[in-house]
Amino acid sequence: MISAILSTVDSCLLAAASLVSHNLVVPLKPTLGERGKILCARVGVVVWAAGEYWLEWSTPYLAAVGAALTAYLSAAALARRRLAATR
Repeated sequence: MISAILSTVDSCLLAAASLVSHNLVVPLKPTLGERGKILCARVGVVVWAAGEYWLEWSTPYLAAVGAALTAYLSAAALARRRLAATR
């Protein structure tokens, strides 16, 4: 059970970091190489994890909101890819 929860949290953190690095950083700096993109995504995972940790300890009832927001961002990214693939 714990491994399933950790896997889900890991996937949410990776999806959120990928969204930020791909949709915000790459358009701002298009000359960024593959190594820079990977580094940006890894830093994003650490930032998102720190933000979620802070959110959990400062306001425990908002932790569910943060998790839901991450899930919605992931769903939006998948929907956007599918929409782009159909065009």
